Amino acid sequence: MGSSRVMDTDLGSNDLAGMVIRNRQDRDSRYNKGQAWQSWSAGPVPEWVLLVPCEGVPFYTNYKAYIPTPGGKRKGFYLACRCENGRNPGAPCLLHDIWRKDSAARQVGRDWRGNSAKPKSKSPYFPREYYGITVVRWSYFHYVPEVEDQGDGTIKIAMRWQQCKDDRSDAELLEDGVDDTDCQLCTENARIMRAVSRVGLESYCRSASERDGQWAREHRRDFGMRRYMNMGPGYFDSLVNAGRELSRKCRCGGEIKTVRYVCPVCRKKKPEAPTVLMDPRTTTLSPDEVSVYWSREVKCPTCGYRGAPYEEVRCTAKCGRPSPRRLWDQPIKLQKQGEDTTTLAVLEKMADIIDIEKLPDSLKKKCVPYNFEEMLSTTTAEQAELLGIPDPYTAGRTDEEDANGDGTVKPTMSRSTRYET
Repeated sequence: MGSSRVMDTDLGSNDLAGMVIRNRQDRDSRYNKGQAWQSWSAGPVPEWVLLVPCEGVPFYTNYKAYIPTPGGKRKGFYLACRCENGRNPGAPCLLHDIWRKDSAARQVGRDWRGNSAKPKSKSPYFPREYYGITVVRWSYFHYVPEVEDQGDGTIKIAMRWQQCKDDRSDAELLEDGVDDTDCQLCTENARIMRAVSRVGLESYCRSASERDGQWAREHRRDFGMRRYMNMGPGYFDSLVNAGRELSRKCRCGGEIKTVRYVCPVCRKKKPEAPTVLMDPRTTTLSPDEVSVYWSREVKCPTCGYRGAPYEEVRCTAKCGRPSPRRLWDQPIKLQKQGEDTTTLAVLEKMADIIDIEKLPDSLKKKCVPYNFEEMLSTTTAEQAELLGIPDPYTAGRTDEEDANGDGTVKPTMSRSTRYET
């Protein structure tokens, strides 16, 4: 377990009851380290996406907890765990320390701040496991101006990406026209472009509204939008199970049979006798554990490798190069079912296998995995700031002790950094 230095500070005092709560946009930007990373999740309407796996292990494992506000009068926020829920004791973590203190306090009807709580209730600060993966939304998008009411009698026009409801290319739209399109943005763009073609861009912008003028100058239509998913256990398991069903098909069309799972490092060194990590015929794992074994991080007892196992397979069609189809070999159509913590990912449809190297450069550069370690990692100083409390790990540090030169403890890299992208 990690260090509990937070136990030595008076975190339960009433002086700390007034937690610093920032607005939602500020919290999100802090958690996502700016606007370069934006999340996406499937909705009730199916959408085409391409999953882009991380290097080493397809999904990035991370831990976070939903932090409620005092009294529950405002929305809480998510706080990242630094110590992998105690699995990395070398990384000091305020979230894990507070969870242990809160759990102990609830045994006697208090929370970690000293406020009353239901006796022996479960602490909400327990870090849950999440799984990150890069997503490319596989459709066209319009870059268009949106008029935003500022609430003080003024408006602001900002450019935003909005999904196009027509899957035809620009050339096809130009040739076919937009009379039969279901996309209002395509119709609006055609109206403005016709006017521009008649009088010229500058003349049109002088006479048009500010919004239409900005549309004429800056509108563009592009394919693909890079986002990421960070899934809870239920959603993740449903997606992985769908991937397992898909992996029973070989790329040649035959059926795939798993022979065993071996260490990829040992396999390169000794291809004739690699370290066997799991044999489906003799394993004591449950059928559910076996079905998702291909997506999990494992540790080799021989060389110490940590990462995804190598799956040795055979094809019933005897194609000579058996290769299971994976979730990320082709665009898939995802849909969400359920609400809140019971949401499931439903693989409604899949397209043909694609070769990313043959995609246009503008699209290929979007099919690169995010650096989740950079995106989701945090420091104790950031944890303390979001919680509105002093950081006991950095308080009183001298310049010589300052690991980062900015008053923060240098993060201890977790095992996931080995798959940095």
